[in-house]
Formats: sequence, structure tokens, C-alpha cells
Amino acid sequence: MEQEISFSALLRRFRKAYHYNCTQAEIAEKFGYSEETIRSWELGRRFPAHDEIPRLARLMELDSEEIKQAIQIGRFHKCFRKENPSQNDLIKKAGTLPFSASLPIASPERTTSDYAAAFGLKQVQLITLIERWNKQSTSYYDLQQMMHQEIYMFEKIKQLINEEAYILSRRQTLIALAMLPVSSLLHSFQETQKSTLTPEELLPECAASLIACWHLMSGSQLATVEQALSAYLPTLEKLAQSYSKYQKAAASLATQGCMLQAILALHRLDFSTRTNYCNHAIKYSLIAEDGLLQAAALMYLGYNYGYINQPAKAIYPFQRALVCLGTTPSLLKNDVYMGMADAYARCGRVIDAQVSVGLAQDDFPAYPEHDPSFLFADCGLSALHIWQGRTFVDLSEHYPERSYAQKAWEALEQIHKIQPASERNRTEILICQAKAAFRLGDLELCCIYLSEGVKAASALNSRRRYDESLGIYQLAKMKWPKEQKIEGLQDMFVTFQVI
Repeated sequence: MEQEISFSALLRRFRKAYHYNCTQAEIAEKFGYSEETIRSWELGRRFPAHDEIPRLARLMELDSEEIKQAIQIGRFHKCFRKENPSQNDLIKKAGTLPFSASLPIASPERTTSDYAAAFGLKQVQLITLIERWNKQSTSYYDLQQMMHQEIYMFEKIKQLINEEAYILSRRQTLIALAMLPVSSLLHSFQETQKSTLTPEELLPECAASLIACWHLMSGSQLATVEQALSAYLPTLEKLAQSYSKYQKAAASLATQGCMLQAILALHRLDFSTRTNYCNHAIKYSLIAEDGLLQAAALMYLGYNYGYINQPAKAIYPFQRALVCLGTTPSLLKNDVYMGMADAYARCGRVIDAQVSVGLAQDDFPAYPEHDPSFLFADCGLSALHIWQGRTFVDLSEHYPERSYAQKAWEALEQIHKIQPASERNRTEILICQAKAAFRLGDLELCCIYLSEGVKAASALNSRRRYDESLGIYQLAKMKWPKEQKIEGLQDMFVTFQVI
């Protein structure tokens, strides 16, 4: 869909386009439903059942994900039709309807406590789900996918309710979920001076925590994620190395934990630690016998070689990752091709870089957030444009006489036309744009984006992004000596500190 609309609007649009504005009765006959059902769908009073979506997608010649998305938006709109719900209404709805139903409508009268109450209710629901998860299960994939969809809904609603009280309550809920296994481990240790948690109790909590951590990584909560992982990842690793019926499940979760730690190490510019975590992730993915996770771990190692200025060594892990993925379409495959494009560009291999950029763009999913690898691929549409921009910037260093710097700028400008990027991606975008502007010789734009990039790096507490900004600043000083706009940025670098 060119924009997000509800299912009722989507159905009305289809009916008006089908056979020159046909009636509800005619659509009902074509679809095999009663006229009353079609009417209730168009009014947004009812929605198709989940198992009806594939059939409707075929009839309407749409992707099933488009139908799902439209139904989600329709349910959200329905929840907000009743104005000024009472607290009792919120409590009653919270147990039976999606998360959006328990939220107070955005208005000047709403307070922080309203959002805190709604998120508190949802937090209880999610923790209950985790506690009641099948104790005999030896896979937590379904639990993690359910948690992701619930938490992702927080983000979708945030785009409609852009209030500080909502954002704060959302963040606190994610932190509570991330710290859930930490709390359990501490409580168990205080009782007996050693952990007595069984794998059946610990692993579901770790699975949920990892999903919360992935979502927190999109903001500025890097320290919180590191605190949580440091507490329970060693236990996961022990379980992953010990033969039991839970070994593969623990190895799968340990792989994700190591990938998160690799990202955190990168932001500290601790490349030795990052390399170790990448290798550990590969080891645990092999124990888990999970091809998707193995491809992700290899991809992280490939990116790692790029970060330590060894782009030629990055190509082989990327190629191995593609072998693991085979011919099955996957968002992770798009991400691997992005990394390959940048590695080839830094090696000056123009044709290989351009081919990889094209492959990264091919079959990019309309809704990447529904891909099983969405979280650890970290590959939304904005990331696609970031890496395309990075690739062209790198090519411009090898071939400054060509138009690669302009292509980089145009790729990065595309990001502003899509959904808002995460704080982590936004920081990267600003710094990439500063570098593209420098390559274009545009002093004013370079200073504007460099200034915003340093501020964003400071808020993110990212040493890596700071060093990237500093590198551009030093190049700009050499290119434009004694320029007041460049000299005006000096204090920003002198006063910057990573907490």
C-alpha cells in the first residue's frame, strides 16, 4: 500500500474500483460472504478472521501482509472511537483487546499516570504469557515472535501518539521486560546463595528479554541492554554448552545475546571483544542447528571486518552467510548484500559493489518488520538507504571524479520520505550525510549535518559515532582551513564525553 489505511477503507476502495463502483451485495456474492458481513467490515465494526486473510488477499489481488496491516490499523481506529473512556473501561478492555484498546486517547487532559496504568496492565499480560509458556517446550521461536509483534505495536502506536508520557511509559515497560530474568536470578540467589532456577523457568524469560533488548537497541538504552545481558548471558552460554533437551534452545538464545553484545562492543570501539562475540555467536548458531541464526552470525563477523578496515576479509563471511540462506527469500539476505556492497566499494571493485547494491534492493519486503529475521537483521528500509549511501560515499573516495558523492546524497535523502528511523539509525544517517556533503564540497550542509550528528552521538553514548564525526571534522578542517563555520564546531568535540 502507498500509505497505511484501515481494512474498511481498503475494502471500500477495492469495491469502488471493481466493476465500476459495484454494490456491497455484488462484492458479497464475489467473496462468498453475506451482505451484512461486507457492510460491517466496511463500517469497521467487525474484521475478517485470521484464517480468512489468505483467501481475501487472493480475491483482492493483494499481499496477505497488506491485509494484516490494514486490519491492525482498523482495530486501532475502532479502539479510539469512544471518547474519554473511564479507568474502569480501560481495565475491562485491557484483558480482552489488543494493547491499543487499553490506551487513553491522546488529549490535553491525559496524564502520565493514564499511560503508566495502560502499560502496567499490558506488562502484567506479557509477564503472565511468559510464565504460562509451555514448560515442556524446547523452542522459544513462537514466544519471541509473539513478543515482537506485541512490542512492535507499541512503536506503531507511538507514531500516532507522540506524547512524552507515552514514550516514557513504553520505555519503562521495555526495560522491565529486559530485566525480567535478571530479577529472577537475583531473587533465586538471595534465597539460596546460588541460582536454583530451572531451564524451564529461565529460558522463556531470557527469550522475552532478548526481544525487549533488540527493541531497546533502536533507542538510546545501550547501557540498560548491556546490564541485562551481562547478568544472564553467562548462564545461557553454560546451558548452550551442556548436553540436554534444552541445549539447542539455549544455544539459539545465546547466539542472539552474543550478537547484541557485539553491537554494544562496537559502540565502545572495542573491536577485540566484538570479534570474540561474533565468533561465539557462530559457535552457538551451529549448536542450535539454525541456518538463519548462523547466517546472521556470519554476517555480523563480515561487518566486523569492515569496521576494523579489513573489507577484503569481510567478503568471505558474507558469502558463507548467503550459502546458509540458500534460495529462500529473507530480509537477512538483503542485509548481507548491503554489507557486501560496502566491502566491495571500499576495495574499489565498482561493478561488484553496484551489483550487490542491486541485489540488496531486489525483493525487499513491503513489511520487513514481519520477517523472522527483522530484529537481528536490523534492516528496515532506512537501513537499506543508509548502506546504499555508504557504498557510494566509499566509491567516491576511490573515484572522486565520478558522480558517486551525488548518488550517495540522493540515496540518503530518500530516507526522509519514509517512516522515521530509530535513534541509532538516525545518528548514522546524519553522519553519512555530513560525509556525503563533504565529498560534494558543500561546506554549509557538511557543518549542519556534522553538528546534528555529534549531538545525536552524544545522546546515544556511542564512541563509534563520535569518532566517525571527529574524522569528518578533521577532514573538513584540512579542506576549509580558517572557515568560521568549521571552527565553530570545535567546542562540540572538546566537550563530548561518552558516559
